[in-house]
Amino acid sequence: MGRKRSRSKLALALSAAVLAGAALTAAPSIANPGNRGGTLPGVTTLAVSPVDRLVDGQTVTVTGTGLIPMQPFTLEECAAVVTSTNDCDPTTALHSTINTSGDYTITTSIRATVTTPNQGRIGCDEGTTCSIAAWEDNLQAGSIAYQGIGVTPTPGTPSPPPAPTPKVVFASPSGTGKACTQHAPCSLITAQHMAESLVPTMQSDVDVRLGDGVYALTQALKFGPQDGGANGFRVVYQPAPGAHPVLSGAQPITGWTPGPRPGVWQAPVAFDTRQLYVDGQRLPLSSGLPANTDFVQTPTGFLMTSTAMDSWSDPTDAAAVFTYGDGVWTQTACNIGSISGMTITMAQSCWDNLHMPSEGVQELGWVDSPSGGFPGLSPKKTPDFFQNVPELMTKGTWSINRHSHTLFYMPADGKDPSTHAVLAPALQTLVSVDGASNLSFTGLTFSYGGWTGPDTPDGFAQMQADWTLTG
Repeated sequence: MGRKRSRSKLALALSAAVLAGAALTAAPSIANPGNRGGTLPGVTTLAVSPVDRLVDGQTVTVTGTGLIPMQPFTLEECAAVVTSTNDCDPTTALHSTINTSGDYTITTSIRATVTTPNQGRIGCDEGTTCSIAAWEDNLQAGSIAYQGIGVTPTPGTPSPPPAPTPKVVFASPSGTGKACTQHAPCSLITAQHMAESLVPTMQSDVDVRLGDGVYALTQALKFGPQDGGANGFRVVYQPAPGAHPVLSGAQPITGWTPGPRPGVWQAPVAFDTRQLYVDGQRLPLSSGLPANTDFVQTPTGFLMTSTAMDSWSDPTDAAAVFTYGDGVWTQTACNIGSISGMTITMAQSCWDNLHMPSEGVQELGWVDSPSGGFPGLSPKKTPDFFQNVPELMTKGTWSINRHSHTLFYMPADGKDPSTHAVLAPALQTLVSVDGASNLSFTGLTFSYGGWTGPDTPDGFAQMQADWTLTG
């Protein structure tokens, strides 16, 4: 029987029983069954040639598994149809490319998939993994041989040098001082300044590790060109081992006192917000329509059939909301400019932007615009509801008076809000990056970012396809 041999200088035949499950100790060479391990980069070939007592048509697959720190084996299978005169060529069999260093072990196994009824000659169930010892026992003649072929390292592919140890800066929500060490962490902003000071001369990555807890931001974290890595290295903001840091734009709402009517509480607030969270749950702004009131659209707003809204405490804090597609397609919000008797004048420029036409006639079926345009608001459209009105509050809702800086809340349980954690986002931007490169954020949680766009004179003049008009 002819058998192809490798051109390598090293060719060993070891008994299957010796190799089965054996741990191969690392040695300063390329790993192969001959030297039982190694630390140099290169390629080694493991091949098995079960030829005795095999039946034509049986398929034999050789597989290998390895445990290497940081770098697994890359495997190629030799899956050839084996006959009594043709076995797997060792030079094309299973290859493991080793490109790391350190101690590791190699174990091997053989899997046979029987494709003929003559299953008993193999001694394994179809598709199962058989140990080397089982093969030796079942083939009786012990005719399995391993050939270990050592291959010299591939020219031009030396092991890369180990990465330099990163410089580590530690931050904590309660951090003070300027040490920024693990045992004396500093504040996040101080840690940022220290990382920045290391950039010009950095010879390794700089890791800013955030300890556990909530980092309550009073302003956005701003990163510029001076905050990014240099010399091929990065600045990385990440959790300290085992930590789960949260960067939050919220501030607690405290100082609750009974409000203007039963069930309503009020508290001072120094910033504008459109979001409120109680015990982690977001609550909706108060909303609704005045009772027994109809509206007719005018060029500047609406006429009402009652004076119900004229008695609202501060109507300019309220917004008229218009929806299309049940609020899924668009949901426009424009603030009220003023109310006098039964006349509503809407704030500009939001109102004009909603009626700004483009050229051409739009025949849309559900709303036509014969004078041209792609209207965000049809001439017959009236408010679906008004939002942020203290007089329309129900249980579980809230509102804010931006002129008196007062937040009103009607708890669903009727209890003093001081017994709950009440938070409101004070920042619309948590992190700003402008012109920086080689700067990474990983494993951090950002929470409670706000959005107050509809509260401006531009409002939220939303058209189709999420197109909005401002100015």
